[in-house]
Amino acid sequence: MDAARWTSNEAIWKLGSGREPFDSVHLGKAVSSEAYLQACDHAHEVHAGVASMTEYGLTLHTTASRTLYTYPGDPGSIGIGWQKR
Repeated sequence: MDAARWTSNEAIWKLGSGREPFDSVHLGKAVSSEAYLQACDHAHEVHAGVASMTEYGLTLHTTASRTLYTYPGDPGSIGIGWQKR
């Protein structure tokens, strides 16, 4: 989680300071999607049986984390962020 925060902050800093942000944006996306996947896995371990209920909401996050994890590192390819190609 800390790595996701630091890489995202670096990408935001580069965007704000006018430096070349593309490598940092790709790295931040890759690290953040990995952290999201791990956070959902840990939440399933903690909540065990409750996580299998669709009313609980964790299953939606788990599905989203699995989907976002497979996308490439380009924020424009998934339609988020400031850049669209």
